[in-house]
Order: sequence, then C-alpha cells, then structure tokens
Amino acid sequence: MHSSISYRAIVPSLTLSLLVAACVPSAPASSIDQNVLDPAVLNNLKVQAEQADPREQCFLYVQVVYRMTEMAGHQMEQGDSERAAATLAEVTEYADQVHARLGDNTKKLKDSEKLMHRATHRLSDFVQHASAEDRPLLENTLKHLNKVQSELLTAVFKH
Repeated sequence: MHSSISYRAIVPSLTLSLLVAACVPSAPASSIDQNVLDPAVLNNLKVQAEQADPREQCFLYVQVVYRMTEMAGHQMEQGDSERAAATLAEVTEYADQVHARLGDNTKKLKDSEKLMHRATHRLSDFVQHASAEDRPLLENTLKHLNKVQSELLTAVFKH
C-alpha cells in the first residue's frame, strides 16, 4: 500500500462530514412549504375544524393557527403589514378557539402542543426581523400564543 492515509483516518472525517451535511438545512430558514400558504387549503381546514367532532377541534384549530402564523410572516416579508395585521388578529381568534377546546378531552393533545410550539417559535423569529412599527402587534400575538401553548403543555402533563 503506497498511500499514507489509512481508512481509520478517513472514516471519522467522512462520518463527521456526513453528520454536518445532514444537520445543515438545504433551504433558507424563511422558505416554507407553499402548501402552508395556500388560502384554499387554509379555508378548507377552517371549515373542517368548525364541523369536526369536539375532541378533534383543538388539533385542527392549532393547525389553522400554525398556517396563519406562517401566512402573516410571509405577508410581512412581502411588505404587506396591513394584511399581516388582519391575519394576526385572526390568529388570536383561532388561538382562543384552541383554548376553548382544551376541556373537551381532546385527541392529539401532544401533537397540538408541539405544533403550537412551532407556531410560537416561528412568530418569535418574525418578531426578531420585524420593523419597529410591526413589532408591537407581533409581540402581543406572541404573548397570546405563548399563553395558549403553556395551557396546552399543562394539559399534556395532566393526561
């Protein structure tokens, strides 16, 4: 063997390289699945949530909150603060629906909490990148979602 590099030296380096490649996202943090932003999908989900069995409504309303949070962030990124403000007002209303459904012996409570956590995390990201004039509305909405997420977490631990 003429090579001075052994397989023992290559394998750890290759393994580390593969782990780093797997952990680094390939898309920018602001890019999301366009399906999340589809108004028809969102409207269908709203109708489905309204008509669902009370035990399933909590999870469906959390999905609406998550999608609308993403939509508001996208609207802000596009410079449409007025539409984003209206969307955030709706986010708060649907978060209230989640809160109202917590006592209904809900299904998928842990999944609901996880998704609400993702929504609050995304909204927190939007707050950090928002203009000074948009920040107060985002912070108020975030405070509201954090409260609902905390209630969901408490409900998860109770069950």
